[in-house]
Amino acid sequence: MGESDYSQIYAENKQLLAEDGLLADERKQSLPELPGTIGLVTSADSDARVDMVTALHSRYPDVDIKVQHASVQGPDALQELMSGVATLDEDATVDVIIVTRGGGADKTLRVFNETPICRVIANTDTPTAVGIGHEDDRTLADEVADHRFMTPTHAGEIVPERAALEREFEQLSTTLNTAYQTTVVNQLTAYGTSLHTAYKSTITVRLQELGASLDHAAERHIEAELLSLESRLKTAYQTLRQEKEHEEELEETVEEVRDEAETEAQARIEATQWRYRLVIVGLVLLVLILAALYLI
Repeated sequence: MGESDYSQIYAENKQLLAEDGLLADERKQSLPELPGTIGLVTSADSDARVDMVTALHSRYPDVDIKVQHASVQGPDALQELMSGVATLDEDATVDVIIVTRGGGADKTLRVFNETPICRVIANTDTPTAVGIGHEDDRTLADEVADHRFMTPTHAGEIVPERAALEREFEQLSTTLNTAYQTTVVNQLTAYGTSLHTAYKSTITVRLQELGASLDHAAERHIEAELLSLESRLKTAYQTLRQEKEHEEELEETVEEVRDEAETEAQARIEATQWRYRLVIVGLVLLVLILAALYLI
C-alpha cells in the first residue's frame, strides 16, 4: 500500500476515533506517581523490552515488571497486542500498562494505527502509556493513550528516581519534623493561653459567685444579729421595766413599812413616856408617903 493510500486510511481511522471521543484530553487518566507493578506489552526478546526494563530499574530498582509478550509487527501483531493489553488490564496488581516497541520503518509501525488496538488501549480501566519508535514517530496509539513517551527508554520516566525520592523524603522528614515541633509548640502555647484565660475567667466568675454568696451570707448574718439584738433589747427593756416597776413597788412598801414603823415607834415612845410618868408619879407618891410617915 502506497504512502498516499495509507495516509487516507490513517486520516479515516483518526476521524473514527475522534468521533468516538477517544482522542479527547478530558477522558485521559492520570498516571500513578509511584506504581508498584508495571505491565509491559512488547516483544519479550526485543531491544525495546531490555531498554525499558533497564530504564525502569535504573530509576527505581524495587518496581515490579510484568512482561506480556506480543508481536509488534506481522500478521499476529494486532491480536497479540490487544490480548496483551486486555490481560494486564484484568490484573488487579498492575498499576499502569505500557505498550512499546523500538524504532523501525513506517510500515512496521502501522499496526499501532489500527482502530481495534487503539480502542482497547483507550478503554482500559488501568492507566496506559505508549512509547513507539523514535522521537519523531507518532501513532494513533500514542493519541488515545493516557500518556505518550517519545521512546522506550524515555518510558522509564514513569517511575521516579529512587535517589531523588530519598532526598525528597529526607527533606520532607526534616520539614515535617520542624513543622511538627512548630505546630506542637504553637499548639501548646495556644492551649496554655486558652487554659490561662479560661482559668482567669473561671476564677473571676467563681470569686464573683463567692463574693455574692459572702455578701448574701453577711446580709443574712447581720439581719440575724440585728434581730437577735432587737430581741435582747426588748427582753432587757421588759426586764428593766419589770425591775423598775418592782423597785417602785418596793419603795412604796418601804415607805409603808417606814410609816408603820414610825407610827409604832411613836406609840412605843408614847407608851414608854406614859410608863415613865406613872413611875415618876408612883415615886413621888412613895416619897410623899414616906415623908408623911417620917413626920408622924
